[in-house]
Amino acid sequence: MVEVLQQLMNGLVLGSSYALVALGLLLVFGVLDIPNFAHGELFMVGALSTAGLASMHDFPFVLAALTSVLIILVVAFLIDRVAFRPLKDAPHTAVLIASLAASQLLIQGASLVWGTKPFAMANPLPGVLSLGDVRVSYVRLLLIGVVLLGVVAVAWLVKSTSFGRQMRALAQNGDAALLVGINVPRVRVGAFLLGCVLAGAAGALLAGTQVVSPSIGFQPTLIAFFILIVAGAGSIWGVVAGAFVVGIIETFAAAYIGSHLRLTVVFAAVFVFLMVRPEGALAKGKVL
Repeated sequence: MVEVLQQLMNGLVLGSSYALVALGLLLVFGVLDIPNFAHGELFMVGALSTAGLASMHDFPFVLAALTSVLIILVVAFLIDRVAFRPLKDAPHTAVLIASLAASQLLIQGASLVWGTKPFAMANPLPGVLSLGDVRVSYVRLLLIGVVLLGVVAVAWLVKSTSFGRQMRALAQNGDAALLVGINVPRVRVGAFLLGCVLAGAAGALLAGTQVVSPSIGFQPTLIAFFILIVAGAGSIWGVVAGAFVVGIIETFAAAYIGSHLRLTVVFAAVFVFLMVRPEGALAKGKVL
């Protein structure tokens, strides 16, 4: 029983990182209808820049994470300006190719800056909390807490602010949003930058818990797309719940079946779910 509870806690930690990545992808894909396959590379840049600044330049963890968010904003703005904005009226195939090209450029750029070898930063928050026989490090608790606060903040932004209402209007009907006077280009850029920052923030937070390298971005992107499919891509809380479920499934698969088969188990679970409910768990939910 203790082992099960320990793995459940580990799954919640992993699901927390997936939640921010998937939530960012929900804003980009759900609002802008952009299949951004470079999304995971923004997660990677957030992780590498945080770990690099902390381990190589002695930045405090908080300052390194905040600096990485600024870096993500600059990188995201450039991606939008160069790759996506010129193709806003192009077919999805062209946008898909542009996002794949941006992904490869970010990987190669990160390899030049930080090298190709995995590395890790020192634990920014040493110590372990014991809940009975279940142990969880303080830095992992920090990750879960910050993610939950971030999700609540994004939910409030989307549901309760003028900008959030404009995003929802754009997600439902872009032409109608333009006709009622919404500044569609401004909302579009804001939603894209916010989505990218969420992915980068997930990487920055996770940098304190694992080894990082330029290749770590692919898996979170793939998982995030699966989460959107399962959740129906229509609900913030549905996407977050889906992220935690996937994180728990992956952790239990790694512990009891084999680490090399953990993603296979996740993909099989998603496949079986979609066989039973192809419209997704929350197909009737509102957009965002």
